[in-house]
Amino acid sequence: MDKETLISTLPIIAKAIYGTASLTDGEGRTLASYDMNGKKIGVTEHFFHHTAFLAARTGKPQQGLVDRDKNIRVWAWPIGEFVIITCSLVLVEQEKQLLDTLRGALPLLSQVVSGEAVIFDKEGKRLYSADNNGRQNPEFIGKVSEAAKKTMKSRRPTVSPSLSIPGAVAVRIPVGENFGLGINNEESVKSKKKLLSDVWKLQYARYTFEDIYGKSQAITECKETARAVASSNSSVLIFGETGAGKELFAQAIHNESQRKSQPFVAINCGALPSSLIESTLFGYVEGAFTGAGKNGMAGSFEQANGGTIFLDEIGEMDLELQKKILRVLQERVVTRIGSSQSIPLDIRVISSTNRDIKEMVREKTFREDLYFRLNVIELVIPPLCRRKEDIPILIDYFIKRYNRLLTKMVVGAKSEVYEACQSYSWPGNIRELQNCVEYAMNVCEKSCHLLDIQHLPSYITNPRPEPEVEVVKAAAPPESAAEEKGLKLAKSAIERYLILEALKNAGGNKRACAQLLNMSASTLWRKMRKYGITEESRWKVDSR
Repeated sequence: MDKETLISTLPIIAKAIYGTASLTDGEGRTLASYDMNGKKIGVTEHFFHHTAFLAARTGKPQQGLVDRDKNIRVWAWPIGEFVIITCSLVLVEQEKQLLDTLRGALPLLSQVVSGEAVIFDKEGKRLYSADNNGRQNPEFIGKVSEAAKKTMKSRRPTVSPSLSIPGAVAVRIPVGENFGLGINNEESVKSKKKLLSDVWKLQYARYTFEDIYGKSQAITECKETARAVASSNSSVLIFGETGAGKELFAQAIHNESQRKSQPFVAINCGALPSSLIESTLFGYVEGAFTGAGKNGMAGSFEQANGGTIFLDEIGEMDLELQKKILRVLQERVVTRIGSSQSIPLDIRVISSTNRDIKEMVREKTFREDLYFRLNVIELVIPPLCRRKEDIPILIDYFIKRYNRLLTKMVVGAKSEVYEACQSYSWPGNIRELQNCVEYAMNVCEKSCHLLDIQHLPSYITNPRPEPEVEVVKAAAPPESAAEEKGLKLAKSAIERYLILEALKNAGGNKRACAQLLNMSASTLWRKMRKYGITEESRWKVDSR
């Protein structure tokens, strides 16, 4: 085949391979070159191709690499006294573009899987990565993963357990010839485990009635009532504001009962997402669902068998969870997910809430039958503002506690400290008082023996004035559905206004806002979503 005929085939060959095609002589010197668009490429006269030279000398096709870019391959075919060279330049450029696109998408991929997204080369070496916050850990860049290397060698996607976090999985996908993509759900698994540890707050009861400090009539009567009912097996529903000590009373009741040598299991109902409800409360058997542990798991009701189960924040449960718990309490049996075997239960149920459950029953947000099942014995914990004579006792107790933790030598507080604390309203109750004393113990000097007024947080010594509340007479019951609807709208508008005002006073801190409103953080979040209160709108106080 003559030279001109071979040159005329070069544009066709280049288009077919999505690259370039060249013709050289037997010495490897370039005669002509075309790209995939049929355009002639300008080349330096007598440009030398070593691969073409080898193909001409051996009379056999050869494969090689371009000197300026080791990722670009060339193939040489000897045809008579000439050699045709093809190059994968375009495919390499497309692969680079794909690599850049995936690299930019790593932070998004990592957020979707709630873990880490990684790009590795054909040897399994990590090139780029992003965690679920979009950050790259430079410590692991350049590290070689044998699992990734095997994936690139097999040219097939693989799924395997994560090597660093038990229970997590890693997916590795070969994307191109020279790199692959890996994603894992390690952060999701870690978050789930932390959530479960928050939900299963305690597996034993540490506190007794001796740990409940105070001599006021309100707390004394409350302790006497709790002691009296401790020996019973009847259900107890504890009412109290956030931080008032509901869990402390629940533990004390358990430790005063005949079940004190048996388990005490506390469950934070407000922290239970729907995806973990059944498996956490009722347990599961092996193979019950994807990701189920090899040996299954006992649920919280089963773990509390023979002892006490404490359902904290019962008012935060959704109706579906209420229905499932009611069934367990009625039948006194629990069945693990994936099993048909019922496990008999011998448990005492203590629950708590800072919500008005009766009002929730009227609003159909809490089941009436579950309410009567839980509220056999009602115990109301007095807020700290109703037992201010106990504040000096509690301050002295916390001082002793933080002396040990902070290695201080404080023996008490000046009278001004007690007076300032007794003048404060304490919306966060004992928990807020504890935080206040901890703050003071941290800021006082090592040589300090008595806490002084300047050691207290500024919001105690200079409290904001209470907002003026307009007193209005109670309205008569609505005479029509339209009036009732109007009242509900007015109530929602007022509630939205109060939340916005509290957010402003709390400086945008949702936890502090929830304390000001005397509601849990999860309730605040739900109401903010209900009323469309966003980060942008939280400073705009209006009455919409």
